[in-house]
Amino acid sequence: MPPNSLALGKKWTKEVEELFEKILLQKCEQQQKAIKVLTAENFYDQCRKNFKKQLANHNPPKDREEIRFGLNFPRQTYKLTENGKESYKIDLYYLSKIPPTPTMYVWAAVQRNIHVEDETTLHHIPYMDDEFIVKEGEFYEELITNYDGKLHTGKDNLTDDILADLVDSLKSSVSKDDDVFEILAAVFKNKGTACDLKYRYDDFKLKKFNEIDQMETTPNIDTDLNRAYSFDKSMHSYRNLYCCRCYTYDCSDHSYTEIKFRKNEIKQKKNFACGKNCHLKMNASIDGQSKSNLILMKNINFDEWSHAEKTLINVISKICLNNYCNIAKILNRSCLEIYAYAQHIKDIETGNDNDDDNNGGKKKKKKQNKWSVHCKKFQQKDSTTKILSNYIPCEHTESICDETCSCVRNKTFCEKYCACSNDCPERFPGCRCKAQCNTNQCPCYSAVRECDPDICGTCGADQIDLQMVRCKNIAMQRGLGKKLILAVSDVAGWGIFLNDEAEKNDFISEYCGEMISQDEADRRGKVYDNYRSSFLFNLNNDYVIDAKRKGNKIRFANHSINPNCYARVKIVCGEHRIGIFANRRIRKMEELFFDYRYGPNDQLKFVRIEREKKSKDVINL
Repeated sequence: MPPNSLALGKKWTKEVEELFEKILLQKCEQQQKAIKVLTAENFYDQCRKNFKKQLANHNPPKDREEIRFGLNFPRQTYKLTENGKESYKIDLYYLSKIPPTPTMYVWAAVQRNIHVEDETTLHHIPYMDDEFIVKEGEFYEELITNYDGKLHTGKDNLTDDILADLVDSLKSSVSKDDDVFEILAAVFKNKGTACDLKYRYDDFKLKKFNEIDQMETTPNIDTDLNRAYSFDKSMHSYRNLYCCRCYTYDCSDHSYTEIKFRKNEIKQKKNFACGKNCHLKMNASIDGQSKSNLILMKNINFDEWSHAEKTLINVISKICLNNYCNIAKILNRSCLEIYAYAQHIKDIETGNDNDDDNNGGKKKKKKQNKWSVHCKKFQQKDSTTKILSNYIPCEHTESICDETCSCVRNKTFCEKYCACSNDCPERFPGCRCKAQCNTNQCPCYSAVRECDPDICGTCGADQIDLQMVRCKNIAMQRGLGKKLILAVSDVAGWGIFLNDEAEKNDFISEYCGEMISQDEADRRGKVYDNYRSSFLFNLNNDYVIDAKRKGNKIRFANHSINPNCYARVKIVCGEHRIGIFANRRIRKMEELFFDYRYGPNDQLKFVRIEREKKSKDVINL
């Protein structure tokens, strides 16, 4: 940092910190005020609903003798006296002792894994009991060292809006604008350089006042467009934000750069003429009707069409695979007009290719590897490697998958999300089973994968109606788990019980939680070990599932060295997911256990109840 910056930082540190605390306090007061207003409104609405419900279900009060909490105790009264005179009597009721429920820490229920970023800053010092602090005083020092000495302070709350308020307030006191960012960089040392803070400030101002370059965005189709937009221009943001793996927009788990769109060959169905003036009759012999159609096409004036209408044709033609008859029904025009515009416009990429196909041109034969070659390659790969690496789709569209391919380097198969060709020899072929896909004869089951509905068509994995599905290897992707009940465990704390019966190898539930990196798991694990409770589960070589903060009910399943369930990591549509399966036949309302795979010392530390129980059984024998 330049000497001038250090001098500015020392001079303005106290004033900046006071101003920062003032702005932070104002933000907190605004949030608290908004929370109070919303809480009061919600409370008022709830009271009004309860009052209406009581009026609707109003019944006359019962005799006081009947209101006894269901307890068969004799009636007793306590007399209250005031100034030596009896004022009134109070009935006494005895309540039976109810054992307290086990301790449960706060957690958020989720139905799928959620990818979270690493926490490089320790947000708080975890509390341990006083006895632990005396014995393990060095634990906190090691914990802070694991976070590179970064401990959460008030200065970490420097959000973009607070930064903007600070800059605007300091500009009136500092002569040069550049000195403002030098001062802030000296005070907030962990927030980047002066250039970084200036970039954050300028970017926030641009977003706040909507000064984004309008040339990079496409106007709404309902507005008056100044020109017609192509398919790529109209659908640019949709394609960039859409995640093909999650089927959602703006996915937080996968970066849009991971998915590369590849051009597949369009498989068109045979279309039939929709009328006398249908465009399909243009390819027939030049008779009187086709000649009149040619005359009609030449007389169409496309300048009279609106830009919005032209843009819709450009977009819908890709979706409807150039089925001009269907497009005409949507836009309330004749298919001959739509066909004429498609031939006229140059933005339709497949226009010339489709003409060659419609004119009876020779189609190129697509070379496909035989199924036996695919299966042989799959068996060789599966026998030599164990797929534990995280799947990263390969991006090369022109070259074949060789040693430079990410899938080959990680020893994983190419999936349907890869940008390589469908004929890629490294691509997993799927199965062609006609049975239930629950034995090693199924390539998917043998490879510890669930059947993919996009590539496994013969087993019924692609059927929507479950009654039509023969495949038994799609339970996790369809969410076909068993019903579970959370209750007090017979072993320790809370436990999970099966509300249905389950046969051996039946899918029970998916183990869901936060998907964190191995480094983040090491940092969290040091804290969990001292709490004598851990929810970490290895997913692959890169990620771990942590169900302590977020998870589903299966997180309450306790450890046992004789479990009735087992965990298995499966590849489900390119994603590693953890499934819990029945290890034997499980009866209804039986508590679920699976092996946490602790070491011998950890088992003595965490599972004392089971050890003591087992010791008693041995002694009795």
